[in-house]
Amino acid sequence: MDDELVSIIPALRAYARSLTGRGARADDLVQDSLERALRHRRQFVPGSSLRAWVFRIMRNKFVDDLRSGRWEVEDSDDACAARQVSLPEQHWRAEYGDLLAALHGLGEASRDAILLVLGAGLTHEEAAEVCDCPLGTLKSRVRRGREQLISMGLVSDE
Repeated sequence: MDDELVSIIPALRAYARSLTGRGARADDLVQDSLERALRHRRQFVPGSSLRAWVFRIMRNKFVDDLRSGRWEVEDSDDACAARQVSLPEQHWRAEYGDLLAALHGLGEASRDAILLVLGAGLTHEEAAEVCDCPLGTLKSRVRRGREQLISMGLVSDE
C-alpha cells in the first residue's frame, strides 16, 4: 500500500493545485490527505482502488476546509490581496490562468469530474467512486464540462 500511495502523490498534487489554485495550500492539502489515508488505512477495502480512495479523502478534506473557513484570510482593506499580484512570466502561465478560471466557472460537479478524469487521470469508474455518483452521471458531467471548455476555446474537440 505504501509504495502505491507514494506513486500517486504527483497526481494528488496536481489535483490539489487545481482545487486550491496555490502551491502552499495544495501541498498542505496533499499532506493532510496522505496523513488521513495513513491514519485510516484499516478502513481501506483490499481489492478496491487505493487511488480513488485517496482522491476521495482529498476531495472531502478540501470541502471540509472550505466549509470551516480554514482558507479564509481577513483582508478588509485588500492590502493582502494587493501584495499577491504577479504578472505571468510566460504566455503558458496566462493560458493556464485562463483554464483555471474557466474550470472554476464550471459547476462543481462538472469541474470535479473533469479534474479527476482529464486532469488526474482517474478512470471514469474511479472518479464516480470519488464523487459518490453513478458511472453514467459521472460520464455526463465530464461530457458537459468538456463541451463548455471547448465552447470557450480552451480545449480542442479532438
